[in-house]
Amino acid sequence: MVEKSQQVLIEEANGLLEKTRILLRNVLDYQSKYIRKDVSDGFTKYKNAIKAEIKFLEKINLNPQAIKSSHVTCSNYSHLSAVFDILLVENNVQVFKAFHVKSDLVKIVRIDVVADNGARWIKVKSGNLKTIESDLYDHEEELSESEDEELGELALPTPPLIKQAQSLILAANQNPNHFVTPKVVFKFIGVDSLPEALHQSLLDLGITVEFGLTQRKPAGGPFEYHTDILNLDITTLLAMVSDMTHRFDQVPEIAYDSKPLKLQREDELVQPILPILKSILKEKTLVTSRTAFLKFKNIIETIGGPMEKQRAASIFNTEEIPCEIDIIHPQPKLDLDITNPAVLEWKVFIVENRHSDLFNDITGQKLKSHNIEIFSTGHALQLTTVTSNCWIKRALENSGKDTSIETHEPRCLIEQKWIRYSSQ
Repeated sequence: MVEKSQQVLIEEANGLLEKTRILLRNVLDYQSKYIRKDVSDGFTKYKNAIKAEIKFLEKINLNPQAIKSSHVTCSNYSHLSAVFDILLVENNVQVFKAFHVKSDLVKIVRIDVVADNGARWIKVKSGNLKTIESDLYDHEEELSESEDEELGELALPTPPLIKQAQSLILAANQNPNHFVTPKVVFKFIGVDSLPEALHQSLLDLGITVEFGLTQRKPAGGPFEYHTDILNLDITTLLAMVSDMTHRFDQVPEIAYDSKPLKLQREDELVQPILPILKSILKEKTLVTSRTAFLKFKNIIETIGGPMEKQRAASIFNTEEIPCEIDIIHPQPKLDLDITNPAVLEWKVFIVENRHSDLFNDITGQKLKSHNIEIFSTGHALQLTTVTSNCWIKRALENSGKDTSIETHEPRCLIEQKWIRYSSQ
């Protein structure tokens, strides 16, 4: 093999630096347009990995005569760039998402791209066939200096290809997405085929093998993979009936008299919550636990305004009983002095609390007993739980808990404040 001249290495290192800077600009633009705040944690890790690669390339370019061939060939640019290319052709994506695994060998796996709202796990394999074959047979795959420094506890040694496939299949089975095992995809960029034996080995393990970049057809939306019955948290019930949701343009600005309310007002100006709630809840059977109902009942009776109480009475005015799930009969009622309840399109049924063993060892001062009862009920019934408590989802995921949770922005009750300020 002919060694490259120093001048060629200098030019390649400079080229990599410029391409990586362009990649970061493109990634920042993409994030501002498409990435939801509640799924941005992995995207931050991805951006930091790109920034670390830039820092690494800037460092070696400070002393051009010391640039080695390994500095160029071991750059992480091709992988980071391929991840971005895949983001552009997949639907409802997250990036660099970590999942806990109960295994003697691997404790955490990082999935490059999680698509279709969690239903597809994509591991990116970029490079030529020689690189991929070395990934199959070498004892371990080396990380670039920048990635090793940046990813910390996620930068576990990458095992050989088959061993890695086994770990990902195990992780997928332990981390169902809305109670369905995700599909694990090895996406090969830079090659259009694999040795037959390798390809068949991956298929036998349950890996879906794909080559190149193909624009996938739009999925049914970010909520397509939810269960047919949804378990509603207190915060979702509040958003469903709040005046902020239904009469935002009539609520005077003075009523937003606290920092949380001001933030919610700003969110509502940018992205109204009602269309989002309608999309999440569309054509679903809606249930809530006894604990959530009683907490909601206390809140609406205490600080709900007249119209908010009417909407609350409407969603719990349930006469038809769904047959899909064992609900409380007769249904508890909201004891409100309402003559003509406002009619909303949603009807919510109340179920008894259920316990899931998943929540036996939950720790953390923020998780109250009613939080555990509500989310445990959803898990025990194998239902997607809808909430605006994003921190609960993060707390459960950080504890290695399998969660099937959909989040949205919060909307508090505000009508009483509006009435009070209007009367002054």
